[in-house]
Order: sequence, then structure tokens, then C-alpha cells
Amino acid sequence: MFREVVSNRETQGANRWLPLGFVGRPHGLKGAFFVGGRDSQFPKELKEVLIGEELQTARPTKIRVSHCQGGSSVVLCDRIPDRNTCEQYRGRKLWGMRSCIKVRDDEFLWDDLTGLNVEDSDGLNFGQVREVQNFGATDIVMIEGERGCVDIPLVSSYFHMNFSQKSLHMKLPISTFDDTWY
Repeated sequence: MFREVVSNRETQGANRWLPLGFVGRPHGLKGAFFVGGRDSQFPKELKEVLIGEELQTARPTKIRVSHCQGGSSVVLCDRIPDRNTCEQYRGRKLWGMRSCIKVRDDEFLWDDLTGLNVEDSDGLNFGQVREVQNFGATDIVMIEGERGCVDIPLVSSYFHMNFSQKSLHMKLPISTFDDTWY
């Protein structure tokens, strides 16, 4: 089944592929590596991923071991058998299938928020989530609406943190952000 889904390379729906980090510095001699570009543990439920800069050219591999060491994720996969090969793959993206990544009810993936409609506290349309980023302090939601774009911290003082719905609900009226649209 994995081979069929890999050849499909969907970017929408439950079978879409998400970038989950990149091959970082080697860990030991047998091809294990630290996963770069993540601030959380690599999803343990993933048994197969794609490795490559672009989704269409990424190559499949099976995950042999995934664990956390010193607050960073370490992965060992079939495609990278030794330290020298790891150096060749260093910096390439790791892609995982969304349907294989489990999240609790109180968690979310940035990709799940992208495209959601945003309503303000009065029920007015605020816009749509275009992307989510993190610059160190907290997640930032970029919302595009009729007035342009606005970046808002994704914190409980601004948003109701119930992501099971098909939209984000703000705790403040749209007028709160009149001076921040660009």
C-alpha cells in the first residue's frame, strides 16, 4: 500500500505529504541522524517516509528506529546505511503522510490550520489562514482577508483553542487589529 500512495504523491486530504524536518547531522557510524527543523519529537507512528528536497522527486524509505536524545529526535532509516551516506543526504527534507500522524484532541498540526476560515468574536469573517510560522516565542498565524494580511500570535488570549472545528474563532473583534494589516 505504501508504494501506491508514494506514487500518487497527493498534496490534499488525509493522504497528503507534509514536510516534517530535514536530515541533520549524523549520530554515530551506522547512518542514524538528528532530525533538524523540529521543535517536537519526530512522530513515532511513522514507519515510512520520503527523503528529498521536492515532494515529487523524494525517495521512499522505511524507518528502523526513531527516538529522542537530549531533546532532539534521532532517526535510523533503510536508505541511509552509514555515516558517509548520511552526510550526502544532510539537509534533505523528510516527508510524512498526514494520515499516519496521530494527534490528541488538544493538539494540532500547522498544516491542519492552513486554509481554515477565521471568525472574530462577533462572528464576522476575519479571513483565511495562509500559513503558520514560529519565530521562537510562539506560533504565528498569517491571516489573509479583505483588508490584506495580518500576523497574529496563536495564543489563548486571542483564539479559542478548539481546532476540531473547520474554522478558527477569535476572542476579539476584527477592529482590534485595524493598525496591523499589511
